[in-house]
Amino acid sequence: MISKKQIFLALFLMSVSAGLLWLLPSDPGVNEHSMQNDPHFFRWEAGASQRYQVTMDSSMRLNTLGAGANQNVQVSFRSKLDLVTLEADQDKAKVGMQLSDVRVTISGQSDPEMNRMLELPFRVKFSAGGVPNHFEFSEGLTGQEQSMLENIVRTFTVSMPETMPDSMQESIPTQSKPESQPSWVATEKNASGEYRATYQRISPTQFEKSKDNFVALSSSPMLNKATITSKETIQLNEQRSWISSMTVDETLQTPGKQGPTLHITNHANLDFIASNVSSVDDRWDFIAAAAQPILLNPTSAKPKLSPEQARQKLIAELPLLDDAIEARSKHIHTLKDLLQADSSMPAILLEQMQTQDLSDRTRADLYLALELAASVEAQAALTQVMISPEWSTRDAMRATVALAGINDPSAETLEVLWNTAYAEQPQISNTATYTLGSIGSRMKAMNNPDYPALRDNLISGANNNSDIQQRATFIYALGNTRDPEVVPNVSPFLDNDQPAIRRAAALSLGLMSSEQSAEELASRFDQERNSEVRGAMAESLTRLPLADSTKAMASIGKAVQTESNESARYAMVNFIGTNLAEHPEYKPVLQNLARTEPSKRVRQVIADALATN
Repeated sequence: MISKKQIFLALFLMSVSAGLLWLLPSDPGVNEHSMQNDPHFFRWEAGASQRYQVTMDSSMRLNTLGAGANQNVQVSFRSKLDLVTLEADQDKAKVGMQLSDVRVTISGQSDPEMNRMLELPFRVKFSAGGVPNHFEFSEGLTGQEQSMLENIVRTFTVSMPETMPDSMQESIPTQSKPESQPSWVATEKNASGEYRATYQRISPTQFEKSKDNFVALSSSPMLNKATITSKETIQLNEQRSWISSMTVDETLQTPGKQGPTLHITNHANLDFIASNVSSVDDRWDFIAAAAQPILLNPTSAKPKLSPEQARQKLIAELPLLDDAIEARSKHIHTLKDLLQADSSMPAILLEQMQTQDLSDRTRADLYLALELAASVEAQAALTQVMISPEWSTRDAMRATVALAGINDPSAETLEVLWNTAYAEQPQISNTATYTLGSIGSRMKAMNNPDYPALRDNLISGANNNSDIQQRATFIYALGNTRDPEVVPNVSPFLDNDQPAIRRAAALSLGLMSSEQSAEELASRFDQERNSEVRGAMAESLTRLPLADSTKAMASIGKAVQTESNESARYAMVNFIGTNLAEHPEYKPVLQNLARTEPSKRVRQVIADALATN
């Protein structure tokens, strides 16, 4: 089966490899002789149609540190693509697209339902220069599938200037050396950020393109300090100005900052099969569905069932989920709908979990179903598992984590979480506190009027708790809110006499993306004498925007040479490597460390930093 995490990582993998522009014009009226000697250009023509074979192979290696934290995901995509230019004028074009024979595998596993949904037709509105301004999808596609289709379209990118430079209007001998050919540079975007793309015309019908690092990154912490390189070849049809073939070889990686270390490779091919494919039919006459949020599981209509029918269906669905190998997400979503069908269903699910012999994997999925249902009754079921002695600690932990995904927590849910946060079971109480911080982040994003009270209570717990570990936990929870406004409340803890408190403050500030939090950490680094706290400071500084990294580089570059703690050295070397391009004078520091460093992972970070720079 394809798990929730696999789908998320695959969707992330596809999105970070996506580009900005798709080139679909046709020019059937160009003289054949001029085609052989002159550079080909492009225009939209209504009725032009093509069919392509699309293949994409991507791999992602993600290391978030900690035991069992490595994720290796491989995504394979195979399909045919029909496209028809439905409308075209001087400024814009509307193109109908449809995939067929879709086969998506994620780490060797496939979901037939996902493949089927990706074969629904969709439309794309382009500017004259090829920019996709708007996507229109068929009814029934989830946000997850909509995003996949959009990213597939964006992968094959050609950023042609709408007005060609004068030099590009001249005849170009096919045998000319590549370096003598006209070129241009474009700033393009993908889900990772903005990158610089350099185009080189090799012959009248061939371009080469390379991506040359990011000029701006997205706010995702997973992409901190990411770099991108690529080599792409675009071959045009000799008789018609549409793409004949295109290959994309691309690498995206982050240097690793004791946060996510990410390495992505993408290889994609677009190959022309035929023209004039079913251009006159009504498959693109659908009424566009509303844009859907990106979900990790497909959505479906809530079943209109009586309470007894819902109960019987819920009971019957559990063994189906337990036996399922593929398409488990479909069963989970069916259960979610049933849990929402009647207020008694969440309690019935708990009864079945206690009486049916279900695998541990299925039990974990049932907490996800309750999280997705998110009703007051579903929340009540989760809080019951948290506080009732009839349930195991593992169940209580899973229920608590599930509540972190609730967008609109009830007053009762918050009350139970607060009571649990001050309970005497450290494992569950800490998890409840972290969950309150995560809920706070969601409440803040939705402008929930109850968020200030939750934030103030977390601040109070951080300031007034007599137990050092509980105080640290509340500080971590403040970091989970991702709220830069609490930086003044957290930064004073950097001066606390307890290293555990200072370390919690350092890591929490790293989650609040603001220059103020970076300045607070940089200004205190030289004063810090505890290795674990210094490592936490360096780790957070790599994630944060620094207006000027000079002072931090000087402090960390000096400290790393005498640091005895391996984890702290790892974080410090990551920081230096991240900023080495801006401060090449610290290259000798890394070179000297490489000669004496006993830790394999630290040596690897040093080697990567020196090779990159």
